[in-house]
Amino acid sequence: MTRELFEDWADYRAGEFIAAPLVRRMGLVCRKVKRLLRGGVQRGELDLVTRVVTKQTLV
Repeated sequence: MTRELFEDWADYRAGEFIAAPLVRRMGLVCRKVKRLLRGGVQRGELDLVTRVVTKQTLV
């Protein structure tokens, strides 16, 4: 996911597409991350989920 996000950002910066597709693709990545986090919560991996969310919030 991280690679996809940075590749899309690089393509946007290179002028390969306008902001709207970048925003749409970022939304897809965001939904995928949220789904993974929910799965972690459901499996009881709260420590891992807390660290990921805290790290993302601080960035």
